[in-house]
Amino acid sequence: MLLNDIGRNFFDSLQIKGIPLHKFIVTSVLRSEADVKKLRGHNGNASENSCHRFGTTFDIAYNRYKTVQAPDGPLADK
Repeated sequence: MLLNDIGRNFFDSLQIKGIPLHKFIVTSVLRSEADVKKLRGHNGNASENSCHRFGTTFDIAYNRYKTVQAPDGPLADK
C-alpha cells in the first residue's frame, strides 16, 4: 500500500538523519462535491474534478508533523 511505503521511507529518512520520530499528517482523503465546491471558493488551485471525490488520492501536510519521540526519549502518554 502506497501510504505504508511513504511512512516507511519517512521513518527511514528520520533515522538516517538522527531526527526524533514523527508521524506525518494525512490532511485529506475523500471529499464530497460540496467539499470540493467550498475548497474552490478559497483555493484557486483546487480542481473541480478532484480525484478526492473518487477516493483515489490523499494529501499529506508538508509543514506539520506529530512528534512521537522527544530528543531525550519517548514521550509519556498524557
